[in-house]
Amino acid sequence: MALWAFALLTAFAVDATSPLFVKQKRGIVVEAATTLTQAADPAAGCPSPGVDVVPKSAGLAEFVLDSQCRKFQTVRIRYAGLEFIRSIDEQGRLEFMLDCIAGDSIPVDFVLADGSQVSKKIATFDLDRVTKIAVVWSAPVNLDLHAFEYAALPGSPGHVWQGAHSSADDAKSLMAKDKRGHGFISTTSSGKERGAKLEVYTFWQEPDQKAGVINMALDYESRASATGDAETCGTGLYSDLEYEAVILDRDRPAKRAFAKFASLDCAVKLSGPARYSHKAVPEITIRNQPQRNPDR
Repeated sequence: MALWAFALLTAFAVDATSPLFVKQKRGIVVEAATTLTQAADPAAGCPSPGVDVVPKSAGLAEFVLDSQCRKFQTVRIRYAGLEFIRSIDEQGRLEFMLDCIAGDSIPVDFVLADGSQVSKKIATFDLDRVTKIAVVWSAPVNLDLHAFEYAALPGSPGHVWQGAHSSADDAKSLMAKDKRGHGFISTTSSGKERGAKLEVYTFWQEPDQKAGVINMALDYESRASATGDAETCGTGLYSDLEYEAVILDRDRPAKRAFAKFASLDCAVKLSGPARYSHKAVPEITIRNQPQRNPDR
């Protein structure tokens, strides 16, 4: 059983199937979810775009949009109140991997620049076996999500983040060895993408796993890096950056909470463990589950 410890400014539970709200401040933009249906293309001779979904393991889903007559067109991809902005390539295709941080009951809406709209149901695997901790933001800065599995020290095995190789297969290999749950960074962001930025740690739950704690932390990398951006400190535009933390624990409804980094004097330089804000995202506490006796 996973227990969540929060240290966020405002916390609330959201039913992933209900309409979300609009919230816009310096660091984060969340748009209201809109129910869309496939619309006829206003451009004569250009059929409505086709969208296929390929289910992936660990709660991921790959969407492939095909429209030869809409090359280079911008597409707004909406899911659970978030909006990702991508472009169709020169081949008339757009491939988008979605990390299903709000579950798979919500459709994904594709809104094209010419007014065409397509809504597609999600297909994925393993949502009942994973716990996801995600961070969402909209400012053009970089945040790094860190997981310290079972008291792992920074830089040691068990310190999972985008700067250290991790994959679903790596996590499963460790699980086979020590019979404990392990995770990997399933989605990363450099902060340069248009629209919502998303970083996700996905933890595989192991049946009858040993007790332990997965400590989480968030690094405001753009502010702590050697070349520190002046907009991220002092009175800069992103000095008190807002973000959203999302927790999806297997089949339970997603929980979402807004928080923000406190402003930091530009003269202060952070390094090493001081860069990690452990109160920015919840930890995962795993407790032993007694094995059930089938004869009782």
